[in-house]
Amino acid sequence: MTVLRTQWDKLAKIFSNGLTARVTQHDFGHGIKDFFSLLCLLEIIGAMLLIFSASPWSMADACDRGCAYQTQARASVQGTGGLEEYTPMMTKHARKAIGWAVGRPVDGYGTILHTEDGGQNWVRQGTPEEIPNVELSGVSAIDAREAWVVGDLDEESGYGVLLHTRDGGKTWCREGKSDDLGGIGLVAISAVDMYTAWAVGSNGVILRTTNGGCRWERQGVGQVPNVLLQGVYASDASHVWVVGANEEGNKYGTILRSTDGGATWEKVPYTLTHTPTDFYLITVHGLNANEVWAVGHDQIVHISIISNGISVTDQTPAFSSMLDINGIFALNRRTIWAVADASNIWRSDNGGKTWKVRNGGHHNLGYVLRVCAIDILNAWATTELQDRSGQVLYTSDGGKNWAAQQIPVAPGMWGISFVKEMGLTS
Repeated sequence: MTVLRTQWDKLAKIFSNGLTARVTQHDFGHGIKDFFSLLCLLEIIGAMLLIFSASPWSMADACDRGCAYQTQARASVQGTGGLEEYTPMMTKHARKAIGWAVGRPVDGYGTILHTEDGGQNWVRQGTPEEIPNVELSGVSAIDAREAWVVGDLDEESGYGVLLHTRDGGKTWCREGKSDDLGGIGLVAISAVDMYTAWAVGSNGVILRTTNGGCRWERQGVGQVPNVLLQGVYASDASHVWVVGANEEGNKYGTILRSTDGGATWEKVPYTLTHTPTDFYLITVHGLNANEVWAVGHDQIVHISIISNGISVTDQTPAFSSMLDINGIFALNRRTIWAVADASNIWRSDNGGKTWKVRNGGHHNLGYVLRVCAIDILNAWATTELQDRSGQVLYTSDGGKNWAAQQIPVAPGMWGISFVKEMGLTS
């Protein structure tokens, strides 16, 4: 599903005179290894307490001081609608799951929702002063405190939206500059740790930070095609995959790979065993630097690094029926989730070789946009309906049943990211 996924979106694009088109979407370093690292950590905690106890202070002060903290730390620490009645029984693990979901604006600012109990309770975060009045499409959570969110072009400032929290969402700080993001909408983000993240968007934009968002640098200029980039997956600070629309003269979508932190980018060619009506790619997710899955219009491709190069395999199910496949999540080598338009939720238990419908028998979920899982039983998905309302869906039994969780506002919901008690999951 793209921003041009419905007839009204296509008409709006025709009459918008070239408004930006978009397609929808911790480690803590290496741990504390010795006593001296522990002392450094205690110093950092003390610094943060000073930052947020200072008075008087403004939101801008908090954001600026947060960057100062990140720079200093880097030197010392390296490294319900339409669903039948169903009450899922959450496991103990899921009841502790922390996550964020993002979506269209309500009441004049983009929607960021947060849960600390697996979605039993969702709260809205941010204020109109912090969050611009744009659609937020991507989110990447590091741990219980740190997450990044990206969104569309903010007409007031003239550049794309990149937000960051370091305190579990109590405050959200705007990052990025108009020099890099002027006229650019952002679609997706993938964070590796508290320092390193990549964001992608329109006009072939790839941005990277290595200092916790204090500075974002443009990458791939002259190497990356000037197309809409819609998905990004980084497994570590060196290895990152990016996918997007097809460039002129190439009927297949764009797949890019970097093994040196984005200094250079390699185009990955591929073909399909079937012929979709369009060829753009929407998002990408993987297990590690050497094994990822990318999805788009009527296509699921498995990409793996092998001894003699790169292998790309068409794993599109026969029943995909020319749909936009909007989201992919690789839980492990066997369990892969995919979601698509027309109420489609699929799961593979053999690494994508075959797929089973796992939407609980529901056929009025609308566009299912993203999916995220913490284990083989517990998963969440986001949706948008024809009226642009949305839901956060949850399953506790591996997709046999789904429930719409209660959310404080219900616009079209897009990106979703959950973390385990320790470590990054999506």
